[in-house]
Amino acid sequence: MSHFTDQKLKAQVKAVNDARTEALKLYDQLVPVLKPFVGKKVQKGDGFLTAKLTKALPELRHDLTTDSYVRVYAQSHRSGLFFKVTASVRVGTIESWKSAQHTNHLFMGDFKEGVLQSLAGRPEIRCDYTYEEAKELQNKCKEAKEAYNEAKDALSPFEEAM
Repeated sequence: MSHFTDQKLKAQVKAVNDARTEALKLYDQLVPVLKPFVGKKVQKGDGFLTAKLTKALPELRHDLTTDSYVRVYAQSHRSGLFFKVTASVRVGTIESWKSAQHTNHLFMGDFKEGVLQSLAGRPEIRCDYTYEEAKELQNKCKEAKEAYNEAKDALSPFEEAM
């Protein structure tokens, strides 16, 4: 594996862990803010959140370090309130860098006709993946793909019967 690909996987693991960690932190911040709004109309007819709820939301975090950041967006749909938590981690040098990204969707509650019906429970998600674990999973997938291709090739004379 090239050094850059190795760096990219390490960055992807960090992005996954960062997005999930920040989503859980955000959940913990939002529950006390949203509880008083349960049973109240918080979504306007155009789908946007009311000004009262928007003002009550905490400032959404962005920068973690110089090489990674998290962006958070509130999203309201007809059926519920979501927060999109995206972590980006820079990989490579300033001359040729890319980023590894991961997005976690945090569901916070149900809407019915714009009224917040209830709050969702705290999600149970892992935030402690390691590079070694991801590398092992990559290798297992590669081996499984090779086994699949071999079996598919061996089965090719019988394709018409399938």
